Amino acid sequence: MFSFDKMITPSIITIVYRIFISLSILGGLVTIFSGGISLWQLFITLLGVVVSILFIRITFEMIIVIFDILKTLKEINNKLDK
Repeated sequence: MFSFDKMITPSIITIVYRIFISLSILGGLVTIFSGGISLWQLFITLLGVVVSILFIRITFEMIIVIFDILKTLKEINNKLDK
């Protein structure tokens, strides 16, 4: 628990990803059902939700790629040590 030999971030990244996606969708639904929005505002809200979901996905994929690079570098280092 207190050493940095095993990373805990990759194991919790899925939970955090789902929370962010849920908040994005919830924000869109609150905006839509708050009442008094025009068709244009509905379109912009839906577009905003889609764009935010894509941005969240790309951001979390980049984080996972960084951890995959770390894992690969550790494997290379272990092979060079042998």
